[in-house]
Amino acid sequence: MADSTTAFVSYSREDLDFVLRLCQDLRAAGAAIWLDKLDITPGEEWDQAVERGLSACGHLLIVLSPQSVASQNVLDEVGFALARKKRIVPVLFKDCDIPFRLARLQYVDARTNYDGALRELLTSLRAGETEALHEPSRASHDDRSGLDRRYLAAAAIVYFVVRAGG
Repeated sequence: MADSTTAFVSYSREDLDFVLRLCQDLRAAGAAIWLDKLDITPGEEWDQAVERGLSACGHLLIVLSPQSVASQNVLDEVGFALARKKRIVPVLFKDCDIPFRLARLQYVDARTNYDGALRELLTSLRAGETEALHEPSRASHDDRSGLDRRYLAAAAIVYFVVRAGG
């Protein structure tokens, strides 16, 4: 069963430095993120782990760049997510031709304002978690209290970033 609060991150290896920073910042703010470089253990079969990760996550964050939109692996991950009606959140990292299947989706623009994009992405992910909480039998009372703590932590971080003029 998919965890509708967790986001799978699809990206090109050439964008790894940006993606690692983004995922570490999202996790520090309480977002549930699945990233191959952080979640596949040594010796695990990569393709099977990626498919399990995609299946288990309710969202797909796709980091858009010229390299990612040219990657067959990234396009396969997007196709998988679309076929299973997962929520897709594009993050525009570098100018590129956005694939037709994603062009209608609102994206988070991380090209010039990383901190603003991070705040927007956290807001989007929290909105997705809230939707998941309202789905019957998706979350128990204990799960909701855990999400409440993550909301508070994320809100505190956003507050301090905004207050610091980030």
